[in-house]
Amino acid sequence: MPKVKSMLREFLDGEAAGGIILMAAAALALIVANSPFAEIYFAALHAYLGPLSVSHWVNDGLMAV
Repeated sequence: MPKVKSMLREFLDGEAAGGIILMAAAALALIVANSPFAEIYFAALHAYLGPLSVSHWVNDGLMAV
């Protein structure tokens, strides 16, 4: 298990890690949005988490980070 942790740490320390993770998340979102789970996916995006919808949190909050 320590070898897996060191490999993960080495990957995350690399310059390209953020871009690779972002591309993987975008690909996963495209796959889920075009699958039988699309209705659940879009319902989750429009669910409210506090005063804002999840979609609003993603668009405004997380993109700013």
